Amino acid sequence: MRLLTLAAISLLAAHTAAYAQPQLMPRDVTPLTIHFVNSKLDDAMTFLAKQAGIDIQWDETVKPDRRNAKVTLRLEKATLAEVLEALTSRIGLSYRVVDAQTIRIYRQP
Repeated sequence: MRLLTLAAISLLAAHTAAYAQPQLMPRDVTPLTIHFVNSKLDDAMTFLAKQAGIDIQWDETVKPDRRNAKVTLRLEKATLAEVLEALTSRIGLSYRVVDAQTIRIYRQP
């Protein structure tokens, strides 16, 4: 019975791991102070990627007009997730974590 229980736990753990979302682990976790005024989203994301030490991929659903959209944002002592959410949600975009240092930005359905 114990062997069967251990086998079931192992199977459940493997199944859960297969569907687990990767965690974003930026190279720099220092709280961010961001001041963007009428900046292109693409430029803001490039700056953010360099600051946090992450890579950003753009999904094909994000057309040039969205990437060139102007954003104004002021945040102090914010987490990377807070900045990403604030920047993307304002113009109908979202992001998902691809791996520990990479996100993919896509258009919300």
